[in-house]
Amino acid sequence: MTVKLKNNAIGYLASAISASDVTAPLTAGTGASFPTLGAGEYFYATITATNGVFEVVKVTARTTDSLSIVRAQESTSALAFAAGALVELRVTAQAVTDAISDQIDTFETDYFAAAGTGTAVGLNIGSGKTLNATSGTILLPAVTVPAQTADGSVAWDSDNELLTVGTGSTRKTMVDTDSTQTLTNKTLTSPVFSTITNTGTLTLPTSTDTLVGRATTDTLTNKTLTSPTITSPTISGSGTATLASVTTTGNVSVGGTLAVTSTSTFTGTATHNGDTVLAAGTASLAPLKFTSGTNLTTPAAGVMEYDGNVLYATPSANNRGVAPAEHFIALTSANTLTSQTAAQPIFDGGGGPAGGAITLPTGTYFFECMFSLTSMSATSGSFGFAFAGTATYSQAWTAVTRDGDLATADYATNSFNTAANTAICIATTATTGHAVIRGIIRVTASGTLIPSVSLTTAAAAVVGTNSYFKIYQVGNSTAVSVGNWS
Repeated sequence: MTVKLKNNAIGYLASAISASDVTAPLTAGTGASFPTLGAGEYFYATITATNGVFEVVKVTARTTDSLSIVRAQESTSALAFAAGALVELRVTAQAVTDAISDQIDTFETDYFAAAGTGTAVGLNIGSGKTLNATSGTILLPAVTVPAQTADGSVAWDSDNELLTVGTGSTRKTMVDTDSTQTLTNKTLTSPVFSTITNTGTLTLPTSTDTLVGRATTDTLTNKTLTSPTITSPTISGSGTATLASVTTTGNVSVGGTLAVTSTSTFTGTATHNGDTVLAAGTASLAPLKFTSGTNLTTPAAGVMEYDGNVLYATPSANNRGVAPAEHFIALTSANTLTSQTAAQPIFDGGGGPAGGAITLPTGTYFFECMFSLTSMSATSGSFGFAFAGTATYSQAWTAVTRDGDLATADYATNSFNTAANTAICIATTATTGHAVIRGIIRVTASGTLIPSVSLTTAAAAVVGTNSYFKIYQVGNSTAVSVGNWS
């Protein structure tokens, strides 16, 4: 809103108005002496009756000789006026106040102007007020190497393009966002650095430790790396490196001793250039364990494999063989059999484990058994060999036997592919006997296997000390060949 002023603006009412009328008609031609009003503009007019009574009105619009008025301004009352009443644009208190306010608004909106002499020209801003350039720019004068004047003085160094501020007897440079500047004694709280370029050593302000450089050789002490990605790592030194978890798609080279102290999994190819020393086994941790897997299509020299049934070793290329795990039992004292003709365990007693049975998984096995018998019945009879137990199997074996004194007669040799309790010698009255049995057995359903002897004539025969049985696996239950056969 803007108040309008004009000199010598005067007119007369063309017709009477009541105290409630908001339009004042002027005599023809007198309206032109009053200001022309635009949007938001106005002026104050005084209507005076012939008896001197007057009212101040606010004119908000003028159309030729017709005034739109707001009644009873500046503590006057709305009155009725007769035709011919004087209408004047006088200087009123409110008009002067509004005009000053308009100038202040213009002064605040468009510009500041200061006048004075010398160098001390000041601009006073009232308490609690802010100098705010909402739509313009506050410009500082450009000076070359500005001199210090007073604390808090701000100047623009046009030579160096720097904003400076006076502090005490010196002038400091203010930091900007896109120039190269040196910061001294600054504290940065939660800074974000996109890149750091440095040719010297970057040190922590509260420590003498040197920060690790990206492309330098550094020694890390007592550092914890969480989920690091390390390309071509080198771990060297005379101490111990403890690694809780390491994942790499490249090679890991260990020049000294690699000690594995807990359950660990190695995948891919691990090449050991030095000695590989396995830790001692414990009741719950084996020194070396192979996991069941698929054998190589083409056997490679120096490889050991485990398919879940057999442990294989390949001494030369394409020549896979069995790494035999031999099971063995021997008597440390004589084992007296019960006086029965049924199959009786050879190794149930005489220092052997109770029952004399071995538990076998499915597979193909070679076995050998040697035993001697004494105190057999003098009544004509024979003895036989059998496998008892819960395993399901097929067998083929050869027995070399002798009834009586080994020094006076040759061994009798017989081959068998029959069921258990097979007599392996002819009937005789000799009270001693000897047997060496070798053969193959294919276990098709896992279970126990009990080497047994049977007597056709009941007697409390005695199995001699150091009688033994051994067995080892050569393949699965359908194995045909192992090795580079052609």
